[in-house]
Amino acid sequence: MTEKMIVQERGVDRLSFLRVGYACLIFGLSAMIHDVNARQDVRTEQNIQVCFTPRKQCLPLILGEIRKARKEILVQAYQLTSKSIARALQEDHLRGVSVMILADKSQEVSRYSQIPFLTQAGIDVRIDDRVAIAHNKVILIDGHILIGGSYNDSESAEKRNAENLLIIRDHGVIAEYREN
Repeated sequence: MTEKMIVQERGVDRLSFLRVGYACLIFGLSAMIHDVNARQDVRTEQNIQVCFTPRKQCLPLILGEIRKARKEILVQAYQLTSKSIARALQEDHLRGVSVMILADKSQEVSRYSQIPFLTQAGIDVRIDDRVAIAHNKVILIDGHILIGGSYNDSESAEKRNAENLLIIRDHGVIAEYREN
């Protein structure tokens, strides 16, 4: 008895197999789409903001977020040479916001580093000498705002370099950065 005869004998034809397969495919795809949509609700335009220099000015976005701080600002900086950002951090510190900076060791000797200014202002500044280069560029504000990307806190990042900046409002992502 051939395979075709066995299939026909049981009352099942190739078209039925295709229909069942197609139904399974549609069901599987719809489940995947539902799963993707469920995850995408975390990444909406309300909780991620993007900026690219030199095409757009990102510094006003950074300063705006820093000035809205109420409790705490945590900074990891490879370079911190921007006087505007340093002044905004100092102003928040004077308003009673807890400001802590973890900087790359190069900032102790860098000509334009704002670390001496911030240390003299009474801000808790620490040097990350555990690694070869502390290349992080992160600002965490009040546990619910993360500013990051390739953007160094410098004038060059704003005016001359091609940089990217992300402002993220996502508690899960921020918790992971905080643990780092």
